Amino acid sequence: MTIRHIVLFRLHEGVSHDDPRVTEAVAGSAGLRTTVPGGEDWRIGADTSDREVSADFGGVGDFESPAVLRAFLTHPDHVAAADRWTRIAGWTVCDLEIASR
Repeated sequence: MTIRHIVLFRLHEGVSHDDPRVTEAVAGSAGLRTTVPGGEDWRIGADTSDREVSADFGGVGDFESPAVLRAFLTHPDHVAAADRWTRIAGWTVCDLEIASR
């Protein structure tokens, strides 16, 4: 069973896309793809939509099982990345079970 982990970030009031803390948070999260085992095709980026309900940034990755996702979430590099986001944004998470292809 594959789990698709989706995270949507909305920047706090007064924090802009060009804030250095945002650049650091995005870079730290993007680096998880190579530093934390288990994430298949982990990606993060800025939203390209101009809709009012849109998030500012999103991340998505596939994990081979809930246990592998839990290991990813508790890895020190992921914990540090989440801490950076906590200072500048709120977020919503959704983990979907994806049927094997």
